[in-house]
Amino acid sequence: MTLQAFALLCALATVSTVAGAARPAQLLWVCAGLLASVALMLPPLLALPWAPLLAVEPVQVALLLALFALARLRGKTGVRITLFIGGALAVVWLQALRGIGWPLFVALPCVLVCVAVAAIRGLKRSFFPAALQEDVSLLMLVGGLVVALVPGILDGWDSAEALQGGTAAAVVTGRSVVWVAAGFVVLGAAYTWVRNMWWKSNRRWSK
Repeated sequence: MTLQAFALLCALATVSTVAGAARPAQLLWVCAGLLASVALMLPPLLALPWAPLLAVEPVQVALLLALFALARLRGKTGVRITLFIGGALAVVWLQALRGIGWPLFVALPCVLVCVAVAAIRGLKRSFFPAALQEDVSLLMLVGGLVVALVPGILDGWDSAEALQGGTAAAVVTGRSVVWVAAGFVVLGAAYTWVRNMWWKSNRRWSK
């Protein structure tokens, strides 16, 4: 379940970041991030002579995505940096799809088509308004924290069940409960943080 959740998180992060260009020329930053990421993680696609220099670790990438989403919510990321990261995330998404069993000849066209459509449609502000950007960033924050934290919790749960002699059915049920509980805890914390930021913003404007 962790790999599937990570693939969905990468899809959301990729599409939402590449859709932030205001002018066609800015899409060059998406291409730059895409090429840099391919060179580091999938050099055979560019016929490069070296082995992959980076590997996708879901927990670490999810935590980085959560931090990136937090920076976007606070307005600390520029358009160029966001688009560059979006291009790089396209390759991470490709690797995530391959990790859940998608063959390369299916995953690669899927990612390229989604990135191209999001980038072109994103040039129209009505396609991805600021309010929707905040909602998506909040989902990225929640999803990143869940994917980053839950696997460690599940490992501890499995160890406890093994020590207590729990059955396989009990382990599966327990893992599902942990996923749901962790999701609600992180979602509640994120909602509280956003509500406090909204309250402070309204208070500042009212003065």
